[in-house]
Amino acid sequence: MKDTITPLNYTKEAIKDLSVMEKGLRSNAPLTSYIMRQVIDMLDSSVKFILPNCCDIIEPEEYRQTHFDLARLPYPVVTFEIPWFKDNVETQIGDFNISPSSRRIALCWEARQSFEPIPGCNSILNTYIDGGVFILPVSWSDDLKIWILGVGGMFFPYNNKLTKYEPDRTLPASRLVIDTLKENGVAKYNAAHFKAEPFITSMEFKDDLIKQVGSIERLYAQIIMDTRDELQAFIQACSVLNCENVCPVTLSTKPERKFINGRKVQPPEKNKRPSYTYKVLQLSETKVQSNHTGTGKSGGTKRMHLRRGHIRRKNNKLIWIRPAMINANSRAGIVDKDYQINIRKEENKP
Repeated sequence: MKDTITPLNYTKEAIKDLSVMEKGLRSNAPLTSYIMRQVIDMLDSSVKFILPNCCDIIEPEEYRQTHFDLARLPYPVVTFEIPWFKDNVETQIGDFNISPSSRRIALCWEARQSFEPIPGCNSILNTYIDGGVFILPVSWSDDLKIWILGVGGMFFPYNNKLTKYEPDRTLPASRLVIDTLKENGVAKYNAAHFKAEPFITSMEFKDDLIKQVGSIERLYAQIIMDTRDELQAFIQACSVLNCENVCPVTLSTKPERKFINGRKVQPPEKNKRPSYTYKVLQLSETKVQSNHTGTGKSGGTKRMHLRRGHIRRKNNKLIWIRPAMINANSRAGIVDKDYQINIRKEENKP
């Protein structure tokens, strides 16, 4: 069975649509226009990853403290491109409207005082002094056929602890979302709770948005609901990047070799080549050694495509355990180079 990894080119398409919107906002909403320009610049310069459909790489019931301890960006600014095709598309959860989106971008950047693309966003570091990551959704509207910047996003603080859900100690917006998800069967009643704070990007439209939904708490709740998938994608992707048997590989825009592993490489057509270099999460299978009888398989390291699984500790190392592995072969995107991200284990130890 073959699993072809194709560059998605979501970022290129999104930048085109956002650039048109940004020009239209310059006179009436200069601050929102400025923020959109910052977003466009981050999208263009970020390190880009392609994630599996719906970022389905961690078992739904497998969230542990380890995942949150390891949720650190491998680079200061990262774009995760995620196809989001589902058999049953949600358009309503409780009284929250859900806009259908089959293509998603999660733009993530590490909070630091020297970089503030959204004016005032770093004030959250006064509360969370250990820092964290901003996650901003850029979504393809299946209804409008255009890429749209979210009216807000989420801040994920470092040193985030999974705790029991206590409504009385939870902010009103978060409580509204959590209760709605549980009442509608989207989340389990005994699901653990973690911290994440919403923020707004459409500054000039804040008052109008509040009038539309009824209150500031309701607006923040809608932002949380609209960003929950991208937030989960960030947590999942970054936690598995820290596993010993997972490393990113780069898809080059053109094949430099005519043959890979003895198989001919068909170069992608020019108009289908990606505008950017993309990375994908891959499993590194260790070599299989011959047994004492001289029989058995041997050979080079195999690359396997990441599928849903879970993290386990073995011999003081975190490894990725998966129920199934599929060889990764790509014609549209060629595996050009692989490397291991150096993780500061002493800071991220679960």
